[in-house]
Amino acid sequence: MPFEPKFRLLPQIQRQIKAIENTTGFLEAVRFREDWIQEVRAQTHVEDALASVQIEGSSVTLEQAFALSGQLPDRDLSDAEREFTNLTAYGG
Repeated sequence: MPFEPKFRLLPQIQRQIKAIENTTGFLEAVRFREDWIQEVRAQTHVEDALASVQIEGSSVTLEQAFALSGQLPDRDLSDAEREFTNLTAYGG
């Protein structure tokens, strides 16, 4: 005797399934611009590196991290800043 599940599709569940189908269709139709994809990858790289150094107790902030990822300042870096820039420079 095969298994026959007993369930009811309530109107609320049917609306939720329809919303999921609509969202899925939209996401399949969207084509992201390559420059946007590159920007998101770069931001993610900075945030990932920052999280890695912060786990080790670094005091570098998100604002400092993005500033350091753009161009090194014309001053001596703190140990925390140097650790962050070394990590981002080598693809950490």
